[in-house]
Amino acid sequence: MKLKSAIYALGYPLAASILLLDQGCARIPPGATVTGPQLIVSMTVANPGTISSSYYYYVLFNATNNPVASQGPTPVVASPWGNGFASGQFTGYVLYNSSLPNGGYGVYSVIPNTTPPLTQSAYLGSPVNTTPITATSTFIQFTIPLSQLATSSLPASSITAVQMNFINTDRVPTDPNDPTPKEYDALGDARIPSQVNDPITIPVQQAGTYTNASSLNPEPSGDVQQCASDGVCQTISNPNLDIANWSVQVVE
Repeated sequence: MKLKSAIYALGYPLAASILLLDQGCARIPPGATVTGPQLIVSMTVANPGTISSSYYYYVLFNATNNPVASQGPTPVVASPWGNGFASGQFTGYVLYNSSLPNGGYGVYSVIPNTTPPLTQSAYLGSPVNTTPITATSTFIQFTIPLSQLATSSLPASSITAVQMNFINTDRVPTDPNDPTPKEYDALGDARIPSQVNDPITIPVQQAGTYTNASSLNPEPSGDVQQCASDGVCQTISNPNLDIANWSVQVVE
């Protein structure tokens, strides 16, 4: 597995931050407060795709103080499906799906030491700031404080980096005998076996903006996979799942 190390110069052009913050009208839950470092996260699908009301858009986080020793989150592509969407290492995630309350965005914390692993999560509510999704939306965007990514063994003040992956999928199978193929896209060029599992590492102890264009291995369009239960995959066209761009802004 290749693990991209997102090392960027501070003070990325201000225009990038302005564009990220200006994409649509943000929504903050009533009574919500934001303290401490935050991550402003955006993911855009390929043209002419839109954010589908029937699909699942995951942003996975592995909060850590030792990213070199961590694997990071990776997609699930074969039976046994496990939780149906991701494996590797992750401590929490944000999911967008139209069936969820609060505009479709939900924050979850992975319950550790479960059997099978990574199959139980606690719902924490919605991100503190979200961009509403309409029938023509091409991106999801939300703000999440590090305090929502902290774990019982790793407080927010001890998090030095967050390993991330974007995983878009048409279905979330959990029955190990489910034979139906699933479609997905995640970070990395899935057409190249060595790049299927390619999460990013975002340092969070100082402000900065990290983008697809400035990453070591930019995410390509046109690499959505349809995978059978035995893990045999083929490239298909599905712009509603195809990750075309992403951005993560660390705000102190």
